Amino acid sequence: MNNSSLDKYKTINDFIKLWRNEATRTFVDKLCDPADVLKITNYIPELVKGLFPNCAGDDMDDPLIFCDFMKTSPEDE
Repeated sequence: MNNSSLDKYKTINDFIKLWRNEATRTFVDKLCDPADVLKITNYIPELVKGLFPNCAGDDMDDPLIFCDFMKTSPEDE
């Protein structure tokens, strides 16, 4: 998140998608109880909608795939 920049994340929706991806990968993926996973995955959209009422749209779409693993270089657009 600290290394994100305006040239890659131009809108608040882009940044919300990045935050959601990071929160899911670093926190939710480590939960063991399916009930906890469900609770947090249901809470994230509520949290975003509460903080950014105009942005809780396509930034909450699933599947949560944030990158293209087929690209040969991270610098590729």
